[in-house]
Amino acid sequence: MNMPPLSFQGKDGTIGSDMAFCKELAKELGYKLDIKVYDGVEGLTTALNKKQVDFIIGSMNNTEKRQKNFDGINYLKATASILIKKNKKEFFQKFKLPNQELITLKNNNVELQDNEKIKLMLMEGSVFHIQIEKDHLINHKNNFKYEGTEADPKVLTNPDSAVCVNAVKDGIVDGFITDTPVAQGIANSDTTGELTTLEFVDNEFAEPAFEPFGFFIRQAQHNPKVSEEKFQQAVKAVYESSDQSEQTKYYNENFLKPATQDYIQIKQSNNSNGDKKTEITFWQKVWKTLPTYKKPFVFSFMAAIDSVIVGFLITLLFVKIKIYAEKQNKKIILY
Repeated sequence: MNMPPLSFQGKDGTIGSDMAFCKELAKELGYKLDIKVYDGVEGLTTALNKKQVDFIIGSMNNTEKRQKNFDGINYLKATASILIKKNKKEFFQKFKLPNQELITLKNNNVELQDNEKIKLMLMEGSVFHIQIEKDHLINHKNNFKYEGTEADPKVLTNPDSAVCVNAVKDGIVDGFITDTPVAQGIANSDTTGELTTLEFVDNEFAEPAFEPFGFFIRQAQHNPKVSEEKFQQAVKAVYESSDQSEQTKYYNENFLKPATQDYIQIKQSNNSNGDKKTEITFWQKVWKTLPTYKKPFVFSFMAAIDSVIVGFLITLLFVKIKIYAEKQNKKIILY
């Protein structure tokens, strides 16, 4: 999935902090990493079920629901943040907890007018999508604008995070909720400087805390290429620790930080190339544009030919009628 800085398109294929982590993981296991990219969580899980891949990773929390279908291995502590425009920051700070920088959209003490209610866009199938519809839009409905009906409220979703980000930038929605490293990476790499993030409390989307990020393999009965136990050992070897806080610190420093810098450089390079304009002469413009007139010219030419032919036939018909009329007038009528 396209989830910068965890995964994104680089010069030589898909790169990012998750990809860097996976390369180290494969090295520990003695395998060469072959990366395949799919759209959305459903695309990933389908590929794993069909044995098109050996494991999947992509900003997915190791939830109980996913554990029913797959074996999950934790590799990173997860927190959530909302990506917003800077001119919305003061509004969202209404939802901060006392003496904290963290926010919660479950705060029913905040009274909002209809035109102030929050409109969100989320990654389709993500834990945020599920929890917002299951909890926030049911128990804290007065804080939100939603799709669907009052009895069955829905939130806007899209499988591509780039679409969600653009919806925020274009003012279509107020915020895009995603994982903190993703939200911060997007805000830090945005060349307009108009985006920022606010982090949620730990239990915003799960009790007592948010489930950690996991990567997933087929369950033992479906013969995964590498067992859960071997993956667990490889994770500890990569991080040189079994402590989640230490693992997260290692990931952020060695994988996330370099990936964020790579993404910023790619964005800056793309913007720089986009600004370069090639000057061309008038005749070059004519020559370049000429092919676009080919089809209209053919249509016009054929229409002109048709007009000439039709005109000729009509003229011929009138001449015939005139000759016939003159002959009729010359006839001698006898009684």
